[in-house]
Amino acid sequence: MKENILSSFDKNKIMPLFIDEVLFFLLKKNSNLNVFKNNNFYIKIFEYVIFFSKLKKETTRKLRIFMEKKISKFFKHQNLEIYFIICKFIDLMPVTVQEINTIVPEFKNFFNFKNGRFLFDTIFHIIKNQFI
Repeated sequence: MKENILSSFDKNKIMPLFIDEVLFFLLKKNSNLNVFKNNNFYIKIFEYVIFFSKLKKETTRKLRIFMEKKISKFFKHQNLEIYFIICKFIDLMPVTVQEINTIVPEFKNFFNFKNGRFLFDTIFHIIKNQFI
């Protein structure tokens, strides 16, 4: 089961560190990957990673730099969560404050309508520019 999931990623198109971080997080949470079939949260993370793998490496780099500059002070010891937040926005459907706060409670102080809209719009344009 593990080999099938890992082989679905194109590591040439995505920063390997991101894949490794997500897989490490998932495997740490559940050593049995069959649990993903019954857990939408983990399945969704894999969908985000697959979406990331379709982006050009330069686009992924721009997204990382942008998000790290904007919100890194909230995540000094939680780098992995930065990428989950990026993934949420890359899904191109803004999520509720409650969903974001569930992942990273510290984000509550930063995420309001104005900041959230700015982050979403900026990320949307970074991705859109890849396809122009």
